[in-house]
Amino acid sequence: MKKFYTLCMILCGILFSKDLKSQAFTIDNNHSLHGLPINGKLILISDRDSLLYSSTGSTVAAPYATVKAASDGAAILNNKLYFPGIDASGDELWVTDGTTSGTSLVADIAPGSDSSFPKDFATFNSKIYFTATTVANGREMYSYSGSGSPTRITDLNPNAGDGFSNPQYYVNNGLLYFDAFNGTVTSLYVMNASSVITKIFDFPANYSLHSYSELGNTVYFILTGSLYDFNIYKSNGTAPGTSLVHSFPAMYSSSFAQMVPFNNKLFFAAAASLGDYELWSTDGATTALVKDIEPGTTGSNPLLFNSVILNGRLVFQATTTADGSELWVTDGTNAGTQQLININTASGQGSDPYLMPVFNYEFSSLNDYNFGFTRSSNYNGYIFFTANDGVNGVELWKTNGIVGGTSMVKNINPSGDGVYSGPYLYSSSGLLFAGDDGSGNDPWISDGTSSGTKAVANLNSSGNSNPEYEFLWNGDVYVSATNGDDATYTDYFKLSGPYGSLPVSLSSFTAEARESQVILNWTTSSESNSDHFEVQRSTNGNDFNAIANVAAAGNSSTLHAYSYNDIDAANLSVNELYYRLNLVDKDGKSAMSKIARVHLNDAKLKVQLYPNPAHNQLNINYSSPAATIQLRITDLNGKQILKTELPAAANGLKQLDISSFATGTYFVQLQNGNVIKTEKFVKK
Repeated sequence: MKKFYTLCMILCGILFSKDLKSQAFTIDNNHSLHGLPINGKLILISDRDSLLYSSTGSTVAAPYATVKAASDGAAILNNKLYFPGIDASGDELWVTDGTTSGTSLVADIAPGSDSSFPKDFATFNSKIYFTATTVANGREMYSYSGSGSPTRITDLNPNAGDGFSNPQYYVNNGLLYFDAFNGTVTSLYVMNASSVITKIFDFPANYSLHSYSELGNTVYFILTGSLYDFNIYKSNGTAPGTSLVHSFPAMYSSSFAQMVPFNNKLFFAAAASLGDYELWSTDGATTALVKDIEPGTTGSNPLLFNSVILNGRLVFQATTTADGSELWVTDGTNAGTQQLININTASGQGSDPYLMPVFNYEFSSLNDYNFGFTRSSNYNGYIFFTANDGVNGVELWKTNGIVGGTSMVKNINPSGDGVYSGPYLYSSSGLLFAGDDGSGNDPWISDGTSSGTKAVANLNSSGNSNPEYEFLWNGDVYVSATNGDDATYTDYFKLSGPYGSLPVSLSSFTAEARESQVILNWTTSSESNSDHFEVQRSTNGNDFNAIANVAAAGNSSTLHAYSYNDIDAANLSVNELYYRLNLVDKDGKSAMSKIARVHLNDAKLKVQLYPNPAHNQLNINYSSPAATIQLRITDLNGKQILKTELPAAANGLKQLDISSFATGTYFVQLQNGNVIKTEKFVKK
């Protein structure tokens, strides 16, 4: 369960207090436990014996079930953990609430002692989704609502062929994107809230999915080829709305194929010729070089995966022959792309800065389809990073994106490196990291000042404790580390609080056109000292005006949902609107959300199918202001059955003879420009 464990280690809102007199309570010794709080207790899984352990947080962890957990992911639904468990039934889907009686086999998908090996978990629209293998159908996707039995919802690769092999998930605008194999080619699919799956794009031969990103309601994805070339595509979740943006001949390293949203564009590193990797950007229509930072054929190799947004500029790492690897900034223009500061002034050496953005992800999924950084979030206007100035070794630094606001926080270890790479976490009290003053690394915290940079606890008196911070629960922090008595297996600690959290952790933000208004919805996974959300609107994506304030929860460690209806949207005489949230705390500090874009024509295109199920005739009742509407009908596998055009009509009716259609499920898709509506019907 490495993927599961990694996500648990970087839960949103894991935070520490300025009170450094933490008392470490040992919950477990030498079982390498990792987990999370569910249903009022800690549910922990051991890397050593694969058993389930539980603890109240004040008691020593103890195993409570005989089933062993396989290392293939997990998902949370309704305060229960779903995981692949191994017993006499093989490797199958299990559920636990942290108690012996609440731990059971969900379904023996491959009957008897055979195993279905469930994995590739995702939580989406109040269901869990996963893939499993059977002799008859190969590896396909299943859904489960928490009751009854799991349902197989695909047979993309017919018969015994595998439809899935480590799919990558992404959620945008109410759709779950994933890649799968249909027996001939690998394709990109989307699933809507009704679990309807549609194929939207076939990958070219010898290309595979590398990563996703987004601008508003448009998803961008990178496909990499066998010769390390890569193509950027964009999609609105439909086949007609999926197209190539740009092709590049070579990628050098997957580290450079990271698309970062900033100022309504995606920024990334690419090479127009082999090896010359520089900073590029695209808005989906125009793709261009931002700046040739290192002129010639060498390339500056911009590293954007951990870039941050500070004071209206994107801060990232890049390398030049003259100065080596240092911090750079860009406002998106050639002139506005420049070195932030030369920390290591020795010729060509570089300080090798490593930025430490704030983490955020949709935790309930336990998958990384929305996992990433909240690049515009910061601690009191600063982001911490590590760097080596050539004199003091690797130490803790901070920056606000301006030369005068970039400095070393503290020389923690005067005789060597003071900061170790590894897990770190932001809090309302500062950054928690692994620091070493020369006696071994342990939990440290920094508020950005030298005096406020201190050790939190000494977990290993004889050397390195290598802390991995798990989560905040009931005011305490839980840490996987080693006390030094075993070279292989780690221990589990509670650091007593109280500890505070970052102000607001925004999990999602969407905009949807309905009738004559736009509905905004957003959720937070945690809040501390939050006051209100200022809703801002723009007609061009650049100039925003505040249109409303929505009160915030104040302090919360649970999921909170918010909404706002913009009833004036239809009166603005534009086809698109842009929205963002300004998250304001009680002390006046604020942070900006991502931008959500909405097409107002979405609300004008309507479709209704009847009868449904249908036998020989299907009636399509529609309305649209467009001159021409494209009509497509596809089957479950995305194969096109019919394509035609419909005239514009306020209350149009199209009658189709479907007597020749085979019995089964079909999708009717109406497209008006960039706006697409899809409805499902069943042919009896």
